[in-house]
Amino acid sequence: MGCNVKRDNTLIFGVLSCIESSLISVGSSYSEITHQLEHDYGVSDDSEHLGDFQRSLEYQMEILEDAGFVKKYSEHYDTPENIFYRLTWAGHDYLDDRRTAGCLVTRLVT
Repeated sequence: MGCNVKRDNTLIFGVLSCIESSLISVGSSYSEITHQLEHDYGVSDDSEHLGDFQRSLEYQMEILEDAGFVKKYSEHYDTPENIFYRLTWAGHDYLDDRRTAGCLVTRLVT
């Protein structure tokens, strides 16, 4: 499996949802996001796909920041535990729009 260097809307939704659900006002650390999404996607430390998943996640984080959906900042040192992401207004709007679209699709199908 090669590294996905394309936008992955499912993974992007997962990243933004993970940050949104953070219990602290500063957002989520990169290591928290990585750990949660590895769990959600069933990728373990001994998985043959771990490296590809991590590279894809890094790419998604970069383009989310480029698009203005997340704000990245670090405290003290630039390590995964000290790099935090919080949602911007546009990030919240993206999640709201996706959820609204999902509700409309569900209503049309049922």
